[in-house]
Formats: sequence, structure tokens, C-alpha cells
Amino acid sequence: MSIAASLKLLLTKNQIEYTIEEELQNLDGFTQEDQVLRHCTRSTILGDQIGKVQVITPYNSFLDLTLLNNATGRALTPSKQDTITRICQTINVETLPAVPALTRLEVIIDKSLLELPYLYIESGKDNNWIRLDTRDFMKLCPKARPEEITAQVDIRNCGIQNTTTDQDRASIQNAVVAFNPTRMKQRLEETMEIPPLPTSAQQIIRLRTDPSADIDKLTGIIETDPSLAAQIVSWASSPIYNPPGTVRSVHDACMRVLGFDMVLNLSLGLSLGKTLPMPKDGPNGYTPFWYESVFVAACIGGLVTAIPREKRPSFGLSYLSGLLHEIGYLVLAYVFPPHFEKLCRHLEVNRHLPDVAIDDKVVNVNRYQIGSWLMNYWQMPEEICCGLKHQLDPNYDGKFHAYANLIYLAKAKLKERGIGNAASGYVPPELYDRLGLKAENVDEIIEKVIESSNDLKNMAQALMK
Repeated sequence: MSIAASLKLLLTKNQIEYTIEEELQNLDGFTQEDQVLRHCTRSTILGDQIGKVQVITPYNSFLDLTLLNNATGRALTPSKQDTITRICQTINVETLPAVPALTRLEVIIDKSLLELPYLYIESGKDNNWIRLDTRDFMKLCPKARPEEITAQVDIRNCGIQNTTTDQDRASIQNAVVAFNPTRMKQRLEETMEIPPLPTSAQQIIRLRTDPSADIDKLTGIIETDPSLAAQIVSWASSPIYNPPGTVRSVHDACMRVLGFDMVLNLSLGLSLGKTLPMPKDGPNGYTPFWYESVFVAACIGGLVTAIPREKRPSFGLSYLSGLLHEIGYLVLAYVFPPHFEKLCRHLEVNRHLPDVAIDDKVVNVNRYQIGSWLMNYWQMPEEICCGLKHQLDPNYDGKFHAYANLIYLAKAKLKERGIGNAASGYVPPELYDRLGLKAENVDEIIEKVIESSNDLKNMAQALMK
């Protein structure tokens, strides 16, 4: 077990006793029920024209920028990752410990930490944590300014969506109207001003339930939208699918490479994803929408084929749920434009929390509620609606649980490898059992997807044009 040399020297110089806590190397398995999280400290660097500030908060809390700026009378915003990296390099640490004596920055500390008898601090090396008495900690930051700058978050339950469709509708309506009362309309879709679906998407949705649907009808619809047709051909031409020869048309893509079900769901996902504009702002350091969507869909595609036949969900719908799993994020950006910047900044300073918790704190509704509602409104299959709504709950075992569980599993495994925006890489054993998968097989599948990273990035880049 190790500790950064600069931190060790500082502690020794100040004659501060500490212990290295081995069980804290990975916090992903902890929940709010584990009191250890309230003792764990987080260090966040923010700044304005006056200068930089180091803010120290409990790991199980939400850093509220409004409270922080009201307390300081400043307009502090999160520092970019390259700034934090430079600070870490300067003091020779891998991760930034909550020790202002190292950074020599002005420090603001949440008052709740000072009420605890001891604290856990990142050691700055190998994901290790150290424990020290709070009184000793304060010796390292005697000029720290205590303020009430956080709110508690129920990390354990924030991914659980037990609401009905009608309750979601009411929550969304209330959130929209609270931010803009003049937009109140009789119907929610009018209040939200959701743009109409492209004609091709409407026709594909109808084709899903057409008993006489065939490749000719599907290709006929797709080819009325040249942009969509080009994307399907490009997708099928990717080395990931190892096409036999050149893919020259949508019909080629259906017949020789992807198959009818895959092309139908892929074209629907691409069409729906393009219905809402891509936001100009976004959380700094987060994986872009289409990048994460493409990677998650690819992982799900590999995982589905490994599930035993008696438990296996529809390949096409599973892949589609992966492509659309974050569409609620686009809806938030579209429906709450004046408040989306605030949401992005809070996402940046609360990376340890699930995004759903931050959505709820900032706009009083979350992307999974709103994404699931939109799928219902667009008359998408119930499997997709359930998958999107329950994707953050690893214990969900209700109707169509496989779709939600696959999204969770794909995002968690990508998180382990530094890809995507999931808050945690933790996967409970029960989730593997529910899907009929083995952890070692899952890791092999994900690694194969990662080997195709360049091809997946090219596919995502094409969708961003």
C-alpha cells in the first residue's frame, strides 16, 4: 500500500499520525447506507477572475454551486481537467488529495465534515485512502473557511424509478412549468414543444407492427431519407461487421451484413437520435452523446449473443435501447435551455454521483424519466421504455428487466475501462445471474469491443456531422 511522497512528507513534517485504509481502494461497492462515505472527502478545484479555490466536501453529498457562490459572493466555475492535471503534476500526485497545504490554494470546506471525529483522504497514489483525526486534518488547513455548501443525496435509491407513466408525465409537466410558466399547455408534448418525428421514423414505427413487413418495404422507407440511407450503408461497411465485399446499398446492408431486424432498429435509433438537436454546451470531460451511445450499443450487441436462448431478449431492441439510452439528456437540453448550463456545471463538480441524482437536484426531473416518457409518446416498444427508465437500477428484476440490466452492465464495464459517463463500475453478482452471464465471459466480450474502439469512434464521428 502506498501514499504520494509529497503527502507523506507533509504529514511527517507536521507530526500527523495516519493509517492506510485498504478496504477503501474502490468506493463503487459502497452505498449511502455505508457511513464510510460521509467520512470520505472530495477535492474540487474551481475558479474565477480572482483566482482558484479548493473546495472540500463529503463523498456522499451534492456540491451546490448556488450555495457556494452565495456563501463566497463570487462566480466560481469548475476548472477544466487539464488545469487539475497540471496541479497534480506540480505536487507529484496521481489524484488530488483534500489537503490544501499541498496546493496552497484558498480552501472552503463543508461544515458537516468538521462535525466528524475522523476523515478519509485520498493518498494521491494507487487509489489508496488514509485516515486521520479531523483535528489533525485542520492543522493542515488552518485558514479553511467552513460553509454550508452541500446537500445530501440518497445514492442508494436515486437510480430506482418506481413511478408510473402518468406520474412521470406530471413530474415533467411540473418541472417544465416551474421554469417557464408561460409554456403551460393542455398537452405535455405541446408544453415541451417536442419537434415532430421525421416522416421516415414515423413510417418505420408503423412498419414494426405491419405483419407484411419485409426488406423491400424497409429499404423503400430508408431510401426516401438520403442521409439515413448513407448512414446505414456506412454502418454496414464498418470493419466491425466484416462485410463480404463492398456494401453498395441499404438492400445490401439488409441482405448481406446486418439483417432485417438490425437495420430496422438501427435506422429507427439513428432517425430518433437526430430528431433533437445536439446541445452546444456540455459537461467538460464527459463522453459525447453519440460516442457513448455507439459504444454501449456495441457492448450490448456482444452481450446479447452470449445470453442463453431461454433468457435472451430481442437483439434488435437491445441494440436500439443502447443507442437511445441517453436520449433523455438531449430532451433536457432542448426543454430547459436556460438551465442546461447550470446542469452541466453541476455534473462537472459532482462526477462521483449518478447523473440522475444531479438532474433531480437541478431541474427536478431526470433524463431517464423524460427519455422513457418520450419513448411512450413516440409509441416505441415497451421494452425500450422499460430499458431506458430502469437502466440505472442494477437490482431491477421487473418487466423486460433484461433491457435495463444490459444497459447498466455495458455502462459499468465501460466505466471500468475509462469510457462513458457512468458514476460506478460496480456490478452486483445477481445481475449476472439474472441475465445468465458469467463475469469472466462479459469481460472478454467488452475487451473485444474495446479492440474496435477506432472503428466505433469513426461511426460515432459520422453521426455528429
